[in-house]
Amino acid sequence: MREALTEFDRSQETDSMTGLPGRSALIRLAQSVLARDQGATTMSAFMIVEFAAIRHVFQNAGFREGEEILRAAGDRIRGCIGEQGRLGWNFNQFVVIAWDLADENTAVNLAERIVAVLQQPFETDGHLFYLYSNVGISLHPRQDSDGDDVAIVARQVNLATPREADGCRNEVRVFDEQLAADISRRSTMDRELRTAVSRDELSLLYQPRVQIESGKIVGAEALLRWDNRELGQVSPEEFAPLSERTGHIFELTDWTLIQACREALHWQQYSDNPIRVGINFSALMFDRPALHETVREAIEQTGLPPECLEIEITENAFLERKGGTVKTLEQIKSLGVKISLDDFGTGFSAMSYLGRFPLDCLKIDRAFVKDLPGSGIANGIAKSVAMLASACGLDSVAEGMETQDQVIALRVLGCQFAQGYYFSPPVPGEKIRELLRDGRGLPESAG
Repeated sequence: MREALTEFDRSQETDSMTGLPGRSALIRLAQSVLARDQGATTMSAFMIVEFAAIRHVFQNAGFREGEEILRAAGDRIRGCIGEQGRLGWNFNQFVVIAWDLADENTAVNLAERIVAVLQQPFETDGHLFYLYSNVGISLHPRQDSDGDDVAIVARQVNLATPREADGCRNEVRVFDEQLAADISRRSTMDRELRTAVSRDELSLLYQPRVQIESGKIVGAEALLRWDNRELGQVSPEEFAPLSERTGHIFELTDWTLIQACREALHWQQYSDNPIRVGINFSALMFDRPALHETVREAIEQTGLPPECLEIEITENAFLERKGGTVKTLEQIKSLGVKISLDDFGTGFSAMSYLGRFPLDCLKIDRAFVKDLPGSGIANGIAKSVAMLASACGLDSVAEGMETQDQVIALRVLGCQFAQGYYFSPPVPGEKIRELLRDGRGLPESAG
């Protein structure tokens, strides 16, 4: 081991920017450490320190400043490692090899110290830069690993490394087989989601919206479902965030918009009043130029009266994209389409922005409904939202209704409409038609 360290420290194969030993030197040291690990009572850790934020310095300040900060970052990391490891540079990432660690917590603590020191501001040419990093760890020896092979170790630590591109900042993650399985599943989902529309794997269910006083259906929220040939039924909680990260969300929303409008057109023959269909729009949809034209084309193509379509957007989406979102929503509303603010009360600036948004409906988040009627805080919030909606001339809709007591409490508090499993689970569009045709309330008015 001593010879391996001497060879590493004297390596002539150094990176020109960081001055650190490069790939070949790292591989030779890793081989020595892994061989040493056989039968050892302590652990070794192989880490990638993703420092992607440095590119902002190169782009905005210049090459010299970026190089200075890279070298300073290397010095900080070396200060954390001490004589218990070595630092190298490979493919625009810092690589840490550490040994004689007592256990996994020791390795994680080391990684967290590295993240912490890289969060401290860097100064160059009189300017301060606040950056961030992520660290992935592969530990050896371990029971679930064939870790005596450098290629396997490299794969493990790469899989473990959180990526800035996925929205990760200042995170530490340790490789294990469950992590590998999760990543493999996400990779399969990404691949399969690309052709979900063309293979006709998508479908829509609809959860009825009910007038609390009468129990009559006044609309329904369209909910996307995916049944994949390889993965089976995939939960929206899994594929929806993935579709946002990969950009598939646009195709999925376009498909949902057309299919939901087509279905809702059938509903109108059973009522003299508009029966609305609600469609969730991700905040990313408002980055699309001329989104209102997409909506216009959908209602023109399907023949759905615009007042029967409701676009739902979350409160956080408003707060993230205030200016552009307001303009786009005004364009959509000018078509006659209704606008609903979903998950109301979960953001932090709702009151200050509410008057600026072209809204028709506030949806009370299920987080406040679930504690009714027993919680005084939940009662107060629900009553406040219902009163606010009424004062602004908006409809109020409670989500996540599961019990008759909740229905009674919300009716007393002044809420007009509700949806949830108390009334109906999400059902196919044909079931909505049947309920409307028969004129049945759901379930019965909560007298």
